[in-house]
Amino acid sequence: MFVGPGYVPTGIGQGNVRRELVRVLQSRGATQGPDPKLFIRHTYTEHKYTCDNLPGVNLTDFSMVEQACLLSRSLNVMIVFTCTLMIVTLTTASLVFRFRWNIRLALYEAFRGRGDVRRLRLLADHFDYDVFVSYAKEDLPWVYQQLMPELEGRQGLRLCVHERDFIPGNNIVDNIVECVQSSKKILMVYSKDFLRSQWCQFELTFCMNHVMNYDDVLLIVCVDDVTSRDMTAAMMAVLRTTTYIQWEELDDAVHSFWGRLRLALHEIIPQGVALP
Repeated sequence: MFVGPGYVPTGIGQGNVRRELVRVLQSRGATQGPDPKLFIRHTYTEHKYTCDNLPGVNLTDFSMVEQACLLSRSLNVMIVFTCTLMIVTLTTASLVFRFRWNIRLALYEAFRGRGDVRRLRLLADHFDYDVFVSYAKEDLPWVYQQLMPELEGRQGLRLCVHERDFIPGNNIVDNIVECVQSSKKILMVYSKDFLRSQWCQFELTFCMNHVMNYDDVLLIVCVDDVTSRDMTAAMMAVLRTTTYIQWEELDDAVHSFWGRLRLALHEIIPQGVALP
């Protein structure tokens, strides 16, 4: 029914009201008159009519928006459903993308094996390096003065350090890929400079995929205080699933730091090297 209150004349009989409704509907393009069952006559007055599908609504009080005449109810329902589905899909996709590394690492931790793939790789493959070290260039003094003397000098390990071991003239990406694949373990040096370095973020992403392929874990050391709000999504995802080692200058803290790092590297430390 497409009739508003302005089209219902008052003060005329029942037959005139019905004929007026037919005339209005036909003037709006309707080919047939209203359904006789659509209107119910009240016994207490001959001038009040109500809609059969809207109980308690008088015909003279009924109104419709113009859009209701242009779109059917089923089309309105379809539009609302489609818009809702699109909003839910886009929201879900946005959340999955934002927390993609958290999801991947959580699934990896849930379904990872017992390290058989890692052990077989360590036994079968030939490696040029024991540990690939990923760090920002600003942290090179710490790597040279603290990390290398301990792991190479005292523990007998061979580290892969950018400035020393990358092949000159090779593409940087090729150097990273080849050195990571030629190393038994991967150690990331987190710092404020690390999170600002695009190359460090690339190395982190590549190394995360690498360790998941070989059922291994990243070794994380933090050389300064990095707040979570400054970290990238990948860095936060790693810290939520991996125990990291914090570097501090206090003597007791330094001794504890090296002890924990040696324990994490026990699989690749040469036999005969004491673990104090």
